[in-house]
Amino acid sequence: MSFQYEGQKCPVCHAYLFEEDDIVCCPDCGAPHHRDCYGTIGHCALEDTHGTEQQYHTHTEEHQPVDSAEQTSNDEIARCQMCGEEYERTARSCPRCGAPNFAQMNGYGVFDFLGGVPAELDLGEGVTADEAKRFVMANTTRYIPKFAEMKNGKKTSWNWLAFLFPCGWFCSRKMYRNGILAGLMQVAFQLLLQPLGNLLNQTASQDGRSAMQLMQQIVSSNFGVAAFAFVGAFLLLIFHLLMGLFGDYIYSKHVIAQVNSIKEESEDADEDYHRLGGVNLFGLLGGILAVNYLPAIIFSLIR
Repeated sequence: MSFQYEGQKCPVCHAYLFEEDDIVCCPDCGAPHHRDCYGTIGHCALEDTHGTEQQYHTHTEEHQPVDSAEQTSNDEIARCQMCGEEYERTARSCPRCGAPNFAQMNGYGVFDFLGGVPAELDLGEGVTADEAKRFVMANTTRYIPKFAEMKNGKKTSWNWLAFLFPCGWFCSRKMYRNGILAGLMQVAFQLLLQPLGNLLNQTASQDGRSAMQLMQQIVSSNFGVAAFAFVGAFLLLIFHLLMGLFGDYIYSKHVIAQVNSIKEESEDADEDYHRLGGVNLFGLLGGILAVNYLPAIIFSLIR
């Protein structure tokens, strides 16, 4: 036996352990961890099993090193640290989720897709950080730590994409109902701005006065139009601020609900994680374009 922990995984990051890794073992059960992983959580990742039948045992058959034939086969296969997909070690990235193949980087590589959050941490309603990671897929190092904070009662954070493009961001994260609702609200608020914008364009084409002079004339002669525009701009700003502050919280609830639904009802969990989770870039683009152009189109039709 050339390496005691050959074929085993670190219980924190779930990456295979190799002879060149810096490994420490739990003083209670002997479970091997990467030193950095153990230091990140400050205790054995399997401590919940200590004293139970599920406790790690160094010399059980389950944890014996694999034989040479099996190891040779494993050497030809890479396992995605993001979604768990197995594929040829020579590939540059996972064919399912697109995560890079760290086995191609200096031999073997480990990347913490959980942003320092323990894989088995319950984020709410029995959903672990590792399960949430499989659903979120993109930018997990940002979202999973946010979800962990919100599990402890925090509801606000700051999300620039949700602030700048609420409809597009919701659709990109496949929260289509939220995206449609956000889009309708954005369009409604922008419709209040359209009369003022149209009046400014018409007046500016007639003379060369400055924008400030034009605004003063419009306010004095068309106070109602200016008032509607002010209300629309104020409501739009408040809406964007709320989305920036609560977007991550809304997303965390969506992820937890969807993961639980997949666990309870899905016949192919891996496929449903990929289908319902991750990012839809066309949704982002479509949401942005719709919100930018629909108000002008609707205003021109109802005039």
